[in-house]
Amino acid sequence: TVRYDTPCASTSTSNLSLSSDAQMGSISITGNCASVAESAASWITITAGAAVSASGTVTFSVTANTSPMPRSGLIYVARQAVAITQAPATPPVLNPASGASVAGQFQQFQLTLADALGASAITQADLLFSRDGSQASACWISYISPGNPGNSGNVGFVTLYADNGATEVGGSALPLSNAPSWAHNSQCALVAFSVQTSGNKLVVTASVVFSSAFVGPLNMYARGWDGVGSLPSFLSLGSWNVNSA
Repeated sequence: TVRYDTPCASTSTSNLSLSSDAQMGSISITGNCASVAESAASWITITAGAAVSASGTVTFSVTANTSPMPRSGLIYVARQAVAITQAPATPPVLNPASGASVAGQFQQFQLTLADALGASAITQADLLFSRDGSQASACWISYISPGNPGNSGNVGFVTLYADNGATEVGGSALPLSNAPSWAHNSQCALVAFSVQTSGNKLVVTASVVFSSAFVGPLNMYARGWDGVGSLPSFLSLGSWNVNSA
């Protein structure tokens, strides 16, 4: 029986982690079958060894990652996928990245994102406090810049998402000029929000009050987007504990 979905050769790795720089990489193939290497990401280009008759080497290049987030892409070869992950030049930083607060009391968090093309290239910044990474039944705060592809105006907006993790509290995002005043869902209240830029960095500061319904350990996630490609996944940046009052 011939099973075409079964890998017909072995690869030197199933995943590669690269720095943010533009660079070359390679994957060694060992087997007895012909295979064709294909890139599934626009920033990964097969430069040599696209067709391997049996054993050989696939060489590829990646462009510089100028975005504020890590990015991942796949190279398909020998009926299997090799994951390529490329770091950003400056990883996102959340401050504080750990600690505790009391339900009902004010707590400030600051997220710093950097983009090699400048702070204005960052079109979205999200903070997510969640028990399990879900965007529902969580405290999810999102900033949309004036340059965001989905923002037709010339002002920034901030959103606290409702308990369902899909719709905005109050039915719409709030212009940043009208900073939120006690916008809340069942998990938290957003009492203040601000954005500052300096050079290639964008800093968002959110003042949050966690509710008594959100007592216990939380995971903290964030993401930034430069409007290129699809919206990236959230990146785990720390943990927090909400204590009972």
